[in-house]
Amino acid sequence: MPGHGHRVFIDLPSPPRSPRRAHYRRHSLTLDERPAYIFRDDLDMMQERESGLRVANDTLQRHNQILKGQLQGKEKTIRDQQAWIDQLELENHELRRSLESNSDVDSRRETKIRDLRRKNTKLETENESLKMRVREVLRIAKEATDDRVRQLRDEVAEWHRRYEDQDRRIKRLRDNMDDHITANERLTSENESLRRKLEVEERLRRRHGY
Repeated sequence: MPGHGHRVFIDLPSPPRSPRRAHYRRHSLTLDERPAYIFRDDLDMMQERESGLRVANDTLQRHNQILKGQLQGKEKTIRDQQAWIDQLELENHELRRSLESNSDVDSRRETKIRDLRRKNTKLETENESLKMRVREVLRIAKEATDDRVRQLRDEVAEWHRRYEDQDRRIKRLRDNMDDHITANERLTSENESLRRKLEVEERLRRRHGY
């Protein structure tokens, strides 16, 4: 392995010797016919290190699969949120077109929706950055030593914590969306009541000749 000064010799089988040379003395053998020796302690240590690296890498791979699953779930949540935002914008457009008198309320709602869209865009950007980071961690893990593997596992734990933080942020964003949907429904009901009231007043004015 790079970074270590141990030399490893592999015990290779000696090539068959001609019967004519069977009576030669041992010191007359060629270099290829001489047995090589293995430093057993070094070999055992290297095998143990290799086994440890393999276990650490397998653990890292499993963590990565979990992160990928979580990332896919967040991407689905973002798509769902986008659908909710589009629906809110459609309702907002219809209300603005039919009720000009509520322009101030519409303006505040549009501002809130724009804020939510900016937050949604920011989450998408962060998710893309996280995906790129996961790919980089996987590339580095293939060449890692024991110390590097431990460092990468710490990084995976940190990214996992960030994913959990982002889950909480997405939940808060979803709650805000629910609040706005409820506000839209309430506004629609109030507008309908106002419209009916205006119709009644209009009929009364016509009846009395106003």
